[in-house]
Amino acid sequence: MTMSAIFFLDEVQNVDEWPLVLRRILDTKNIKIYVTGSSAKLLSKEIATSLPGRSLSIEIFPYNYLEYLSAHHLNPPLKPFGQKALDYHRNYLLEYFRSGGFPGIQLMPQNERLEALQGYVETVIFRDIIKRYQISNITLMQHFISFLLKNIASPFSVNKFYNDIKSQGHKAGKDTLYSYLDYLEDAFLIFTVPIFTESLRHRQTTPKKIYAVDNGLVLANTLNLSDNLGKLLEIRFISIYVDKERKSSTIKLQMVTRKILLRKIHKVNTK
Repeated sequence: MTMSAIFFLDEVQNVDEWPLVLRRILDTKNIKIYVTGSSAKLLSKEIATSLPGRSLSIEIFPYNYLEYLSAHHLNPPLKPFGQKALDYHRNYLLEYFRSGGFPGIQLMPQNERLEALQGYVETVIFRDIIKRYQISNITLMQHFISFLLKNIASPFSVNKFYNDIKSQGHKAGKDTLYSYLDYLEDAFLIFTVPIFTESLRHRQTTPKKIYAVDNGLVLANTLNLSDNLGKLLEIRFISIYVDKERKSSTIKLQMVTRKILLRKIHKVNTK
């Protein structure tokens, strides 16, 4: 039977009962439907519940370094990686760390790129979080996001943050802050990584580290990490690892590898 049509639906998670509508269409029409959106729940629970066995979910992340090189029509590094390869890729790699991997900003001048990345964060705040979850305390949510981005790749404790904002006069319960954190992960702005330990209790009680999905988002919205190559490398390392091991419950940070890579980059950069 010939397929009659193809539907493309974007940000469909903002429509009430959309999974039921999609299922009704698929049950009665010979069509193919592509659904895109910026919500983790769109790719997991909501589709899996309403369309079991009839859907294929694909998560799309910002460019990795090889994709970044391809977008700029640059040659990828070839094995073995010698001094010549390091010299060639030094500036490209550092620029990738600082600008990030969002496709839409790659060819923009620096000022436009910063404005676009700041706009991405504003879009996440107002469209994907405040509007969807009907959050009234906009000021607190903005402060929460700003705090996380400024303290990226560091352990984060909801209890400590709660005490800090309480002393500043903000009114919010701990459950609200936990919900905010969940909303940010759902919107693919940040993600958390627990400590690697065999003890379940220790893992649950130890603060998780906070990471952004892309370096560019961090540097466009903060000023304190532009020269911190260790933090930038750690963010990219974890982002790539999460991209490949999304279904893993924990991530063991290979800090030895991180230090070796950082030492090589720093050595080349100081020549």
